[in-house]
Amino acid sequence: MGVGVQKDKRPVRQVKSKIIKDKMNYLEIVVQGYFNENNKDFLEKYFFREFKIAEKEQFYEANEFFNGCLKVITGWEKNLQDQVSKRKNELYLMLNGAKNGTLSYDNMDGKTIDRKWRETIECCEQELKDLRPGGIVSRSFNIKLYSLPNGRFAHHLVHFELLQIKHAIIAAFKKTSMKNETLPPGPKSKTAVEVNLFNDYFKGNAFILFKKYIDDNNIDATCRTALRVLFELFKEQKLFTDTCELKHYLKFLSKYMGYNSLELKKVEMNTTPNILRTNDFNKMKDNLKITLK
Repeated sequence: MGVGVQKDKRPVRQVKSKIIKDKMNYLEIVVQGYFNENNKDFLEKYFFREFKIAEKEQFYEANEFFNGCLKVITGWEKNLQDQVSKRKNELYLMLNGAKNGTLSYDNMDGKTIDRKWRETIECCEQELKDLRPGGIVSRSFNIKLYSLPNGRFAHHLVHFELLQIKHAIIAAFKKTSMKNETLPPGPKSKTAVEVNLFNDYFKGNAFILFKKYIDDNNIDATCRTALRVLFELFKEQKLFTDTCELKHYLKFLSKYMGYNSLELKKVEMNTTPNILRTNDFNKMKDNLKITLK
C-alpha cells in the first residue's frame, strides 16, 4: 500500500509552528520529520537538531523533549492496536454467527445458506490466523493523518513506518547520553520503558547486532523461525543479559515489533537454512565488533 505525500513548500524549519502556548508541538515535530523530504533521510539528525533548538530557545531537557516525541508514537501504536482489536471482535462475531446458524446475508449470490456459512467460517478463521503473528504489523491497519496540521498530509502511516520514526527518536536521545540523562522511571511510563528497553535484554551494544540483522534481512513479526534462531544465537553466545529468558525475549519482541504471540516454537539449528542464518549472523557480529561491556 503506497504512501502519498504532498510536498511541503514552507521552509523546513519553522520553530513558531512547533510551539503552542509555550508548549512544544510534538505532533508537528514528528510529522515534519518524516514527511518533509529534507528530513526523512536523516531522521536521527533531524530529531537531535530539533532537540538542540528546543534546548536553546525553550530550555527543554533531553528527557522531557524525547519523551514528548515518543508519546506521539505511543498514541499511534495504541490506535493501530485498537483497530486490530476491533477487527478481531468483528471476525469473532461473524464466525460465531456462522457456526451457530444465526448469521444472515443481504445477498446470497445464488448459494445455499449452508455454503455461505462455510465460506464465512473459512474466511474468518484464515484472517484471524493471519492476525495472530503480529496484528499491527499488517499493512491493512494504518494511521490516517488527514486531520493533522492544516490538512497538509493526505496519506497514512503503517506500523513499519512508526518503528522507523521511533528508532530515530531513540537514537537521537542516546546522543545526549554524554550528559548522563535518562528518561524518568515510572510504573506506567511506557515511553521510559521504550527508551531504556534495550539494556534490559542485551549486553553492551549487542542490540545493534539484533537491529542490523533484522533490518538487513527484512525480518518482521511474521518471521517466526528467524526470530527463534536469533534467540538461540544470542543465548548461546551470551549476548543477552544473564536474566533474559524466552519469556523476556517475547516481551521485547512485542514492544519492539508488535509480536503478540505468547510462544515462539523451538527450531532445529542444524537445517541448511538455519546454518546459513548462523553463518550470516557470525559474520555480521565480527564486522560490527560487538562488545559486551
